[in-house]
Parts: sequence; C-alpha cells; structure tokens
Amino acid sequence: MKKAIIILLVAFALASCATTKPQIQEQDRKAKKYEEHKTFIEQGLSLISLMKEKADNDVYARLLGTSEDIIAKIHALRDSDVSKVYGIVRVSGVFDIYGLDETLTNQLSPALKRDIEILLLKSFSGNWSKNADKDEIDAASIIASEKTFVCPELKEDCIYIFSFDDRKYPVAVSFVRGEGDSVTACAYFVLNKQFVVDVWARAKLGNSGLKWEWVQ
Repeated sequence: MKKAIIILLVAFALASCATTKPQIQEQDRKAKKYEEHKTFIEQGLSLISLMKEKADNDVYARLLGTSEDIIAKIHALRDSDVSKVYGIVRVSGVFDIYGLDETLTNQLSPALKRDIEILLLKSFSGNWSKNADKDEIDAASIIASEKTFVCPELKEDCIYIFSFDDRKYPVAVSFVRGEGDSVTACAYFVLNKQFVVDVWARAKLGNSGLKWEWVQ
C-alpha cells in the first residue's frame, strides 16, 4: 500500500514539473523581454504620468491661454485610465512608409535630412488621428509631454505604443536619437482607438518597411 502511495506521489510530482516548466520558461522569456526594453518602458510611463497630471489640472491649460472648448476635450482625454497597461508595441522603420523621393532628399544636407526624419517620426502617430476634430487634436497637443535623457542603448529611432485596459485611446512615445548618447522622448495620445490594429496591419504588408515587435 505504501509503495502504491509513493508511486502516486512521484507521478503527481512529475506531472507538476511537466506543467510548470513551460510556464517558467514563458515567465523567463517575458522577464528578459522586459529587461531589454526596460529603459524605454519606464521613460514612456513617466511621460504618460506627466500627461495625466497635465490633463487633471485645468490651471495648466488655462495658463497657456486654452479655450474652455478645448479644456472640455482635455477632460475627455483624462477619463482614459492610463494606470493599467494592456500591451506595449515597439515600431521602427517608420520613414520607409512615406516613400520620400530620393532625388529630392539627396539634394539636402545631412542636417536637413535628419530634421525631416525627426519631423516625420513625430508626426507619424498624428497622421492616424485624422478623423479627430481640430479641438481634439489641439487638446492632445497641449498635454503632450517631452523629455531628454542619456541612453547609449538606443541604436535606431523608434516608437513605443502603449494601449490600456479601458481600450480607449493609446499613447505613442517616440524616441529620437540626438547628439552623443542623448535621446528625446515625446508622448502623445493617438486619437484613434484602432491605431494599434491599423499599424499592425500596415506592418504585415511586408513591403511597408515597418518593423513590429510585441514588448509586453
């Protein structure tokens, strides 16, 4: 009888190991993935928190001479619950989708080329908000936040897209390389609830140049 019980216990232990090993491997994979993107996730969340603080304080908008109509639009944005992140996506290769004429860009100095790249990167998410009205776009611009920090790890300009549990507007945070190891990050609401799906579909075309990676 004791022998049968021991055999059963061993069988249960082996079964437990078999079921938990894939889970442990998945946890390790997610931990490594987070560590790889940790700097950008934390910087992005810091800017999103600042955007929320701006949206929650009407004094900030009024000091900038903002009209009451636009402040009302800011109130609509602050209803988004940005405290619970649903998913994070990293997008790079943004410039390729614009199809810039090389015969024209080759006539620019490296400094002007770089300036255009930065402008296109920062306007990328705004191009997906085209169904929003002017007041909504102005409201999103007022609470957009920016910061510069040192980060030698960033090898290419990119955008991190944060979506949230409430399935309202996502936030895009662009990371642009500067002189030396400086990086400028800019966060803004994207006034398109389908933004993540739309960008994913564009990336899946294969010939768009966009690179898509789930980070979390």
